Amino acid sequence: MSCEKAMMLRSILSALTIVFSAHFASAHETAREIPKSATQIALSFAEIVESSSPAVVNIYTKRPAKNSFSLFDDPFFKNFFPGFSLNTERQENSLGSGVVIDSSGLIISNLHVLQGAADIVVVTHDRREYQAEIVIADDKTDLAIIKLKDFSDSLPSLPFGDVYNLRVGDLVLAIGNPFGVSQTVTSGIISGLSRTQLNGNRYQSFIQTDAAINPGNSGGALIDTRGRLIGINSAIISPTGSSNGLGFAIPVNMIKPIVFAAKNEVPLNRAWLGFEPQPVDTASAEALGLHYPHGVLVGTILADSPADKAGLETGDLIIAANDNLLENPNTLSFFVATLIPEQTPTVRLKLHGKEAEITFPIAFPPAEPPINRQVIQGRSILSGTAVVNVSPFITEYHNLPLGTEGVMIDEILQGSPAKRLGFKAGDIIRRLNGETITHVAHLVKLMQKARPKKWSVEVLRDRKVERWQLS
Repeated sequence: MSCEKAMMLRSILSALTIVFSAHFASAHETAREIPKSATQIALSFAEIVESSSPAVVNIYTKRPAKNSFSLFDDPFFKNFFPGFSLNTERQENSLGSGVVIDSSGLIISNLHVLQGAADIVVVTHDRREYQAEIVIADDKTDLAIIKLKDFSDSLPSLPFGDVYNLRVGDLVLAIGNPFGVSQTVTSGIISGLSRTQLNGNRYQSFIQTDAAINPGNSGGALIDTRGRLIGINSAIISPTGSSNGLGFAIPVNMIKPIVFAAKNEVPLNRAWLGFEPQPVDTASAEALGLHYPHGVLVGTILADSPADKAGLETGDLIIAANDNLLENPNTLSFFVATLIPEQTPTVRLKLHGKEAEITFPIAFPPAEPPINRQVIQGRSILSGTAVVNVSPFITEYHNLPLGTEGVMIDEILQGSPAKRLGFKAGDIIRRLNGETITHVAHLVKLMQKARPKKWSVEVLRDRKVERWQLS
């Protein structure tokens, strides 16, 4: 390097040193506040963390479990020592995280952190410990809300963001309790949005991040650089079980209906449009004059549903809902599942090729006919099952084809005749011995009077019809 270039480089470095020194001195003198510019954020996340982390708690649970010694359960051993067993009760301890969503002591976390727990202990940011109980659990989203017992104080909570304002590349922070080492903060970016292929649940639309998420982070907060909650850290993809740069969070929009139900002490219910959404493939896109496949085609429409009353027609292509572009049926299902009637009383659907937008009020799928849950007993192929009537409520909750008719197996006992014959929870009994099954009462009546040597059964399983001959 020439002498002249070296002198020029020293001059530049000196100037940068003066600028940064002046900036740090100025920042030190000003009041501490959450950074508001890209320059401030680049310097430190400390202010955001100090403001947000008190709203994230540690959760410790205990679950009953059994130790079983198979040798002593052997029938040969029991012949010599009748009544003797070494099955002993023990406690399984697990840990996770949670986010305060209301100052009164309401906390949201993952259901898998809390499910089956006999004892739930919450440790707040200032090391106070409280017993807690589950208020609402939603297995479809792996979310649950717990409430602190004997709590009369106030806790800091996080403001909610909006997933529709996020972009791939945005900076994010993950706050939680990994490996039980106490509260930890990691940083990264949003690596992807609308990830739907993780658990087969059409309601899900995960945020993907490379912020380190490890065991114990589940239920913790994913926040943006303004300190707003944008997701609940939920899962990782890793062959080792530790962070591998593939972390996933449940978007805050999915949390809102559950929070609404908990705060207002009402049952959790999700909105419903009442039609079968269909994807747009390459051939359909070309026929419709689209540059690439996107949007949602309207399939079968249920009579008297919101879609029917709003004037939707089979074959319509929906390209946006409340100004949010729709890429596929999953994005529409996610959008509808996050609606809260009191906050978003109507839905605007923009249709391809039509100037007008269709607007209609939010509604919930009716449980008509009533569920009428009954347990089948006695000597029959369905003995040991609990069955319910199929209604729009059931079809929506279990993601069944629109207009499905029959009786659904809601639960099945291990070791029961029905279990041994291959029936599963979720099966829809459509026909039995040539008769179409319409209601639980109809099925129970057939079970009581029929005693054939062979049973002919038509079952809807995983959206496919199967016909069985059983004896």
